[in-house]
Amino acid sequence: MKSTYASIFLAIALFSASLAARNNRKTLLDAGDHKKVLTDCRTKSGATSADMEAIRMKRLPDTKTGRCLVQCIFDSARIMDAGRFSKGGMVVAFTPALKGDLTKLGKLRQLAEVCEKEIGTGVVGNCEGPRRIVECVTKHGEAYGFSYASTNM
Repeated sequence: MKSTYASIFLAIALFSASLAARNNRKTLLDAGDHKKVLTDCRTKSGATSADMEAIRMKRLPDTKTGRCLVQCIFDSARIMDAGRFSKGGMVVAFTPALKGDLTKLGKLRQLAEVCEKEIGTGVVGNCEGPRRIVECVTKHGEAYGFSYASTNM
C-alpha cells in the first residue's frame, strides 16, 4: 500500500506542479512561476527542508507543515479551494494528462464524484485534505482505469 500511496502522490504532485500557477485568465504560467508557487507555499506553510525532501522523494510529508505545503500547492492547482476538496478542480487539473481521451475524462469525472462523496465538501482541518485526496484516488483510482507505476518505496 505504501508504494501505491507514494505513486498516487507522485502522480497528483506532477499534475499539480504542471498546473500549480494559474493566472486570472486561467492559462498556464511558465516554469519560473511554478517555482514561485512552490517557494511561496513553502514560506506560507513553514515547511522544513525535511518536508521538501519528502516531496522530492515522492512521499507525502509526515509533518503538519509539510501537509500544509501540499495543501497550498493543491489550492494553487485548484484541486482544493481554501481547505475544501474541489471535484471540478481535480478534473481540470488532471485533464491535460488524459491527452484528449474523452472516455478517460468521463472516468475521471466519476472518480472525482466518488472522492467528493468520500471526502465531503466541507473544510478539512489541520491540512489533512491532501492526505484524504491521495487516499481516495489510491483507493478508487484503479476501478476507474487510473493506475500508476510503483515507485518501490
